[in-house]
Amino acid sequence: MSILPGNNNDDDKDVDHVRDMKKSLDDVTHTILNTIKGASLVTNEILDKSADAWDLTKSHVNDLKALVTDEELFPEDFGNLPGAVSNSLGFLFDSDDDNLSKFNKVLTDWPNFLPFKRNTQIISDVGLFSYPTPSSELYELCKEKNGMAGWDHNGYWRCLFPKAIIPPQFLLQKDLLTKEYAQSCSSTSHNGDIVYETPNNGKFFTGFSAYMDWSSAMRKAQSAERLEKLKEKKKEWVSLLNEKTSEAPALEPAKEVTSTCTTTSFYTTKDGTEKNYTKIRQSFSDGTSQIKRVSKTKHAGDDHFETQESITEYPKTSGWF
Repeated sequence: MSILPGNNNDDDKDVDHVRDMKKSLDDVTHTILNTIKGASLVTNEILDKSADAWDLTKSHVNDLKALVTDEELFPEDFGNLPGAVSNSLGFLFDSDDDNLSKFNKVLTDWPNFLPFKRNTQIISDVGLFSYPTPSSELYELCKEKNGMAGWDHNGYWRCLFPKAIIPPQFLLQKDLLTKEYAQSCSSTSHNGDIVYETPNNGKFFTGFSAYMDWSSAMRKAQSAERLEKLKEKKKEWVSLLNEKTSEAPALEPAKEVTSTCTTTSFYTTKDGTEKNYTKIRQSFSDGTSQIKRVSKTKHAGDDHFETQESITEYPKTSGWF
């Protein structure tokens, strides 16, 4: 018997719903992995797309944060931006903001949910796969198979099987990476490790330090490239803002009124029409003047006046007259 207050039936439904969602996610993951194991083949295309999707997401997020925190575009008066813009982007400016901490947590945790980024270890007929590193048992199995261990350009540990132990039906796969194929490609040495340049499969590193050094250099280069593109976008934006600002009409400085003369007359015609006429003459400190005429008329039976206004500007006069 439940001792919790409220509708227990609703609570049970919520629990069942969460349980069903978890089961569905587990089923999807198991289906993917079982399909791969059943086919005994993991292609580079699958691994590439899994890694590229995440890297692309992170790069766009980092570019967005760099853009909205740029002082050239959003200086100290960021708070004066339109409310919708400020409210939408403001959470990116405060590293202590709870929203940002949650946002960064998603960026940190999300790779764990990718199919091939979750301490995955796969044994197939064409090789062994693991992320980020293999277990001791998987490494021993690689040695037993006379495979070549290393890391591909996506950071996955791979054990490349020799062609002799790979079933014939898989040898026709165009992107299949075998031990012999990698060793036949051009290579360079990096601190005692070998880096193979495979035309169809990218780089293959026999040592993790070689992969990390290359990956770090690539990320710096990509970051610099994105920064240059971002700077160009910023220049376009700043240019557009300046253009819009220059198009705005310049406001003339206010003129000081030096004198005012007002004349008012009021009369009613024979048919009951009321007329009110006002003439206002003003002189200004720059020597100019203006006359404003206001005529108000209310016909018999009406409850409001009709108003007409006119302003005549007079330039600065020279001499005494």
